[in-house]
Amino acid sequence: MMQNTFDFGTVAHQYDDYYQSDFGKKIDELEKAIIEKFLKNLSIKEILEIGCGTGHWTEFFVQKGFSVKAMDISDKMLAVAKSKNMKNTYFFQGDALNLSIENESVENIIAITSLEFTGNQQKAFDEIYRILKPRGYFICAGLNETSEFWKDKKEDIVYKNANFLNKTKLQEQFSKFGNPVLRAAVIIENTVFCDEKYSEDEKLNKGAFIAGVVQKIW
Repeated sequence: MMQNTFDFGTVAHQYDDYYQSDFGKKIDELEKAIIEKFLKNLSIKEILEIGCGTGHWTEFFVQKGFSVKAMDISDKMLAVAKSKNMKNTYFFQGDALNLSIENESVENIIAITSLEFTGNQQKAFDEIYRILKPRGYFICAGLNETSEFWKDKKEDIVYKNANFLNKTKLQEQFSKFGNPVLRAAVIIENTVFCDEKYSEDEKLNKGAFIAGVVQKIW
């Protein structure tokens, strides 16, 4: 089994505390606004979530009417997710680099702030392409390395070995699926959220959170 670039099991029971702070709540609001728009593309209400962690996003997907199969490599993170007793969910332990799932068998796949930490991002994207059905949707989101927000955090123990995403990387990875739509959010200047000041194109470089949706058409 692959090794994560950081053992999130060590922070499993404190992970959700971030979303309870005023700062975390605002970031969560901005991120979910993007993902909610992307979810409207998914007519089939079934999702495989890769890297579900404590189930923070899983819960959001369920609230939006989806049934979710959610996997993570960390048993401790999964324990926290399962303790939330969400409806319409199935949690299981798995490795994003070696998915025990048949080719072209999954309707929709979502990976949020997870592929940065797999240790082999290219292989993770390849596995997702392999298992996604033709006409199925893939939503990927994560930490944007061109954002000023992350520049002073790259030596942090959590992030220092992560392979951050950016506009170019997402476009290249999505290009083998089809024609993507990219969005970004969370621009913080002097501790103030400034998203409304920037165009969508500018956000792709400045936003701390970058996301895309693509339908597999080839």
